[in-house]
Amino acid sequence: MIQDRRNVHAQTLAPWILRLFLGISIFLRGLDFVYTTNSGIDSSASIAGNIIALSEMSAGIGIILGGVIYAGDLSDRITRFSGLLVVLIMSVAFYRYAVYSDVMLSFDLFKSEKIGLFALGLYFSLRGNN
Repeated sequence: MIQDRRNVHAQTLAPWILRLFLGISIFLRGLDFVYTTNSGIDSSASIAGNIIALSEMSAGIGIILGGVIYAGDLSDRITRFSGLLVVLIMSVAFYRYAVYSDVMLSFDLFKSEKIGLFALGLYFSLRGNN
């Protein structure tokens, strides 16, 4: 009985660990992108940079809020949409990374945080809150 209760707590805690780490990581990545884009380092792409940064920050907030809001199907859709947004953002990051380097065909891809964020985004886009 005690072992079953521990297992239930672990199963409910595990997705929250993933949700919080993904949400915070992608939000901070977007926040860093805002500072980088608006500080003049990447001024040629400031509009695109701000759109990407806001998308990352929105996805991070959506991943966390999707688990906090208890609105049934709406919270599940928020989680899935935010996970899909992370997948799309990381896919663009993979593409840009591949264009400017040869990382896509090497082991360096799996040393990057991008693959982890992509995998977590894919997890939440497929699983939702269930």
